[in-house]
Amino acid sequence: MRDEREAAAFGPLNDALKNLFAKLGTELSDEEYLNAAEWAQVVAAAKDALTVLLENR
Repeated sequence: MRDEREAAAFGPLNDALKNLFAKLGTELSDEEYLNAAEWAQVVAAAKDALTVLLENR
């Protein structure tokens, strides 16, 4: 990470992944995770983190 803003951008992504695994466990197939409602939160958080990374190029 180049700065605190970039590092902080990954907090929500980490939280979304922890929430996903807390609710669904770690034994599902990739397809099952991708089809879970919680996956949308992971994708949204990843997009937000990517936006921060691209802004700091």
